[in-house]
Amino acid sequence: MRPHMDKILLELEPSEVQRIMGIILDDDAQESLAFMKDCLERKLRDRMRPHCAPVFEANYHPWEKDPVAGE
Repeated sequence: MRPHMDKILLELEPSEVQRIMGIILDDDAQESLAFMKDCLERKLRDRMRPHCAPVFEANYHPWEKDPVAGE
């Protein structure tokens, strides 16, 4: 059984829309697969990645001195 997944909205650049339309017009299966791997996979992974982080993690920068420890 698959885990529950919410709807995902992907934004496409005009050039990506043109590429899709070209794939459809040419009925190009290889280019379709290449587009999914090059563009859609990256966008899906970005949208599915957890995007919430606790404040202490979001503000953590290992190169900064620790104000509490005085380092």
